[in-house]
Amino acid sequence: MKFNLAKYGEEISRLQISSDFIQKAIALSKNPNCGENMGQLSEFLTKILSRLRPASKDNDTIYLEPIPPYRSLTPIQRLMMASPASIQEQLSKHASTGTPFFNTVKIISLFNSGILTYIILIN
Repeated sequence: MKFNLAKYGEEISRLQISSDFIQKAIALSKNPNCGENMGQLSEFLTKILSRLRPASKDNDTIYLEPIPPYRSLTPIQRLMMASPASIQEQLSKHASTGTPFFNTVKIISLFNSGILTYIILIN
């Protein structure tokens, strides 16, 4: 993970609000039907706190960065993980090279909640 020291206070602010939201979610989900979710929420809270405690200590002793209020932080920008490609684009690429379209198809099987699903990847 890349780390920017100029945003150390911002990271602490985001961790604090994340911790608050997770604790509220845990408090609201005291329903017996939420057993699996409770475990996930507790695990997530543990991860947040394991990062928040040392970050707060380091900021108090080393960096001395101001911790901005959560409302003043800019939203985290979304990044595109994959670029969409049209099927026409793929077909024309294969038509120009003369290779069969399905030579580059790879089938990956995934187990998702007990059901076998297939994802087809096209190079």
